Amino acid sequence: MSEDFIQNELKERVNEFTLFSDYDLIVFIENEEDKRFWSFVFRKASIEKKEKKIGFISYSKSGSQGKVEILKYANFLAEHSGKALICVDSDFDYITNHPLNSNPYIFQTYTYSVENYICCAKSLNHILKELLFIDNFDFELFLAKYSAIIFELLLLDIFLKSEITHIDYKSKVDKKTLENNGEFFLKELELKVRNKINELRTKFPILVIEIDKIKNKIMSDALLKDDFVHLYINGHKIFELVEEILKNLQNESIEIKIDDIRSRLSGQQLKDKIKELNNKKLDIKTVLKSRFDNCYNEGYCPSFHYIIEKLKYIL
Repeated sequence: MSEDFIQNELKERVNEFTLFSDYDLIVFIENEEDKRFWSFVFRKASIEKKEKKIGFISYSKSGSQGKVEILKYANFLAEHSGKALICVDSDFDYITNHPLNSNPYIFQTYTYSVENYICCAKSLNHILKELLFIDNFDFELFLAKYSAIIFELLLLDIFLKSEITHIDYKSKVDKKTLENNGEFFLKELELKVRNKINELRTKFPILVIEIDKIKNKIMSDALLKDDFVHLYINGHKIFELVEEILKNLQNESIEIKIDDIRSRLSGQQLKDKIKELNNKKLDIKTVLKSRFDNCYNEGYCPSFHYIIEKLKYIL
């Protein structure tokens, strides 16, 4: 596909979109699901200013990733002097000092992806209170230990990203492994991670100096949190892990409540009460994807607020 074709195609889309909808700003995002996050960010950035009409276009076609497609239009967007922006997941780009980091018309998550912001520890503890009748798990403590275990593996993942197709950052999730705030889960994960690190170091040439660069970036950059590096692993992987943990904790909580009422109720009353409790189960994925405000309000991720401050200059 030629550069001229790309530029003309985008120009037609932008002109048609702005003419039809009369938006002040066009924002290209990777996929429709990301709109919830970026809409939240733009709303926060607009609070102190006259709110602009913002149109979001999710751009993905021909089976390609949306990010690959929309980054082709960076030069065209620059010609519009801030009237059109690109908002993308960072993946490993910010940590590895990718050229997109210096483009003023490209905004990124700094965490690996939008999903990582959903998985900030304090936010998850708020969600626990919504899901549970008992409080027996602390995500801040769990994810701090989790992050310490996976740190070296993450460094290798970033360094070897073009060579590796799959790195797993989890162990078995069930009632047993989640006891004592995930004690058994973390022990199994530590063993699994150590074996994987040894495998990678045997299979691939590892440049210590390059690994140290990545580590220093994470530990010294004010926008990154080295004590919670789960924010920088593949966002879908940490989201799936958190979702699985929350499902198990919610089910366990309801089971405990049902066991308690069995001693007091019987017959139809018991059946009705069990049905009522089961109906109170929340869809974990839906709950998680609607809780960006918790992460923002806690000031947990400095990069979250940094994105908003940068956007204020555009708006």
